[in-house]
Amino acid sequence: MKLPLGPLIVLLTSPSVSCYFSVRQKVACDICSNAVTDCNQYNPDPLMFNATRPDPHKMGSLIVCDASEEEIWTTQGKFKVGDQEHQPPEGRVGCPCNPDEPDGPSCRRQSQQEGKLDFARDKICKVLSKKGMPTDQGDEACTEWMGKVVPNSQGGDVPDCKDRFED
Repeated sequence: MKLPLGPLIVLLTSPSVSCYFSVRQKVACDICSNAVTDCNQYNPDPLMFNATRPDPHKMGSLIVCDASEEEIWTTQGKFKVGDQEHQPPEGRVGCPCNPDEPDGPSCRRQSQQEGKLDFARDKICKVLSKKGMPTDQGDEACTEWMGKVVPNSQGGDVPDCKDRFED
């Protein structure tokens, strides 16, 4: 099976794209820049994540309307898109949940999403905070530290911490 590499090559060679940030790298920069000392109270900056909900897709006969990257990484536990904490109610074209009937059967059937806030706190923040954060919380010092504790898995350049926020 041959994979289409055209868009990937454009992404890697485009002058407007410097480096790709993994979520682990974004969180590393965030805990360093904000001098986080208590990972149990850490809340990732929502501006680091894409707030746009992806297009709906089908899983068998069920239409799945996923949450945005921001909703996933700033929420703890299970949730449904459009619930009390994740407004506005679902209104994407193709999503079965009608915003005028939030308790209707199509809204109740929406798939549960799994929030990754606990993962950001327990598996990323707690592990990285033990690796000797710099005393200078500037972007340059944090970028250097992040490059040591969370290197780029592809072996390329390490992204600059000042670029961790979504456009």
